[in-house]
Amino acid sequence: GKEALRTGIARADIDIHDASVDGRPLNARRAPRRYGFWLAHYDAINFAPSCDKFARRLTRKAVLEMGRKWELQLSLFAERTDEAGRHDPFCDLCMLPLWKRRVRRALGLLLEIGPQLKATGPKGY
Repeated sequence: GKEALRTGIARADIDIHDASVDGRPLNARRAPRRYGFWLAHYDAINFAPSCDKFARRLTRKAVLEMGRKWELQLSLFAERTDEAGRHDPFCDLCMLPLWKRRVRRALGLLLEIGPQLKATGPKGY
């Protein structure tokens, strides 16, 4: 995951996926919606930057520190060498299908900012 830190924490070391102070991991605290806190993270905001990111990681073999999940995603990307072959795995890994967006919206768990994207493709993304 990603994190957000309050300002003013002395000697905080902020890494890509976690934070620590003097080598000790910071304890996670939930920041519920009732406090007006939202954390949005776009790992792959659309298809082209996602392919570029995977290609860079494949070239540098730069996912080993991120664990088995990323290794599997990278191998899935490497198996498919054309854009059409990479599109469905991208959608499966990085997009929220329309039905899941509708459920989250109905539960008040979806923060939507800016113009709404139109669903495209046979899978209803």
